[in-house]
Amino acid sequence: NADTWRALEDEYKIGKTTAIGVSNFQIEHLEALAKTQTIAPMVNQNFLNPSDNQQELVDYDKDHGMLNEAYSPLGTGKLVDLPQVVSLSEKYNKSVPQILIRWSLDKGFLPLPKSTHETYIKANADVFDFALTSAEIESLDSLTGVGGFHTDASSTDF
Repeated sequence: NADTWRALEDEYKIGKTTAIGVSNFQIEHLEALAKTQTIAPMVNQNFLNPSDNQQELVDYDKDHGMLNEAYSPLGTGKLVDLPQVVSLSEKYNKSVPQILIRWSLDKGFLPLPKSTHETYIKANADVFDFALTSAEIESLDSLTGVGGFHTDASSTDF
């Protein structure tokens, strides 16, 4: 990671990129990188959704000035039929994906929903005319494990 990160730092220093970051880094990986980095990561992209909000990592990233980017904000589709999400969808007259994307934004994450359909891409961006209440966010936070958890890069054989 250190050699790859050094190359990213070089690209940043010469202006070829405006931000550099990491993906699937847990605290231990970030701490190891910190020993050799001259520029800290600006973004840490991780599996973040109501099923797995990785609070300790999110807090660490925030404390170190990193933006938390949430891939799979819909829990790879496993959260779309849940009663808590569906009822919020009905209350706000929004789609279930829009509710889950709004949850990410309300948590301070940058959501990265996957779609190849123009209609869905446009709908995914139509989430700035409402906000979830703290009670609604807490309700969605209680879905821990329902859609599965992230794969720990330290224990995965790539």
